[in-house]
Amino acid sequence: MAWDASKYLMTRDVKEVELKVCFACKKCGRLDLSNEKCTDHNVLFDTMMLKIRALPWFKRTQISSTCLTWTSDGLVKFDRPTYIGECLKYMVVEAPWGPTNDIFLASVGNELGSALEALTPSAFTTPEGVQTVDEIKKEF
Repeated sequence: MAWDASKYLMTRDVKEVELKVCFACKKCGRLDLSNEKCTDHNVLFDTMMLKIRALPWFKRTQISSTCLTWTSDGLVKFDRPTYIGECLKYMVVEAPWGPTNDIFLASVGNELGSALEALTPSAFTTPEGVQTVDEIKKEF
């Protein structure tokens, strides 16, 4: 049986997704980041269609590494806002607001920002079945 590499490759297809933006409850002020209704009050939603492309492993890794800096005392800092912004600039192909660029991202409010943030993949993932460094240390 021949090995099929195609099952491991991402397509360059663009898919249309519905972005659901939750507005803070007018009564309690709660902004539900899970995009579910406020359990106590009526929360308003706005939806819009976006065209996005998947973020390949290499691009995610490349963006993640540019967001890492080392401090003089040897600690690592991760610039999460830059990571999210760079991912969105790559992923969002078409949106009602036009180009997803630094100028747009600097003007986004909490509601839309939270919805966009939910689109971005985690910067650091551990594939299922692979142990983390902490899990390995516990074994010794």
